Amino acid sequence: LTEEPDLEFALARSYNRWLADIWKHSNKRLPWAAIPPLFSLVDAAKVREELEFCKAHGACAIFMRGFECDRLISHRYFFPLYKMAQELDLAVTLHAGVGHRSYHDELPRSAALMLFKFPVLGAFNQLIEEEVPKRFPGVRWGFVEASAQWVPYVLGEARLRLNRRGRAGSNNLLGDNNFYVTTQRSDDLNWLINEVGDDNLIIGTDYGHRDSATEVEALKRMASDGNYPADSVKKILQDNPGKLYALA
Repeated sequence: LTEEPDLEFALARSYNRWLADIWKHSNKRLPWAAIPPLFSLVDAAKVREELEFCKAHGACAIFMRGFECDRLISHRYFFPLYKMAQELDLAVTLHAGVGHRSYHDELPRSAALMLFKFPVLGAFNQLIEEEVPKRFPGVRWGFVEASAQWVPYVLGEARLRLNRRGRAGSNNLLGDNNFYVTTQRSDDLNWLINEVGDDNLIIGTDYGHRDSATEVEALKRMASDGNYPADSVKKILQDNPGKLYALA
């Protein structure tokens, strides 16, 4: 974490070029998520130039967390970024973690659930409550590495809060807002599909980590066991990720 715009820009640029090179050496088989230089958004042209490079060199998404630059991601400060994502056809993906220095430094590591996972849930609700996706209808949003069993609860809370503001929350908030959420093998997938459907769930592989989201073959094996509908598994493994990342 750094709050120095020039240092953040240099780090983001270095990371993006590293992955652009990997994409090139993979014969363009490994699309990736770009790191946006968020503290440089005051110079939108500079950030756009960086994202245009990323898009031209294999990026399919923008990486963010539930808090960034000590702001909620529904803050208008990020609207220029979302406009760029819409125009460049890049998904905005919210990953576990937090880009808020005081929040990060004051919570103990033993509060990992609050520190890493809850910001994803909060961002999901905040975007719906503030109706940010309506401002950028072409943006696709991904919520990554926080499982998906929380989705029915947060959807219910979001509808309540919209109703209190005199706004009607639709019966398909996931689809209407272009939201996709990563499920993992620790989720009760049959229950989840019954609650929210199968059009907005994707697989979260998170390879490189030794955690419950790592096993990319899990759903394939589950499908072969007959525990889950084959059509749903195909959507989660293939169709929905293709839509989120514009790979289809």
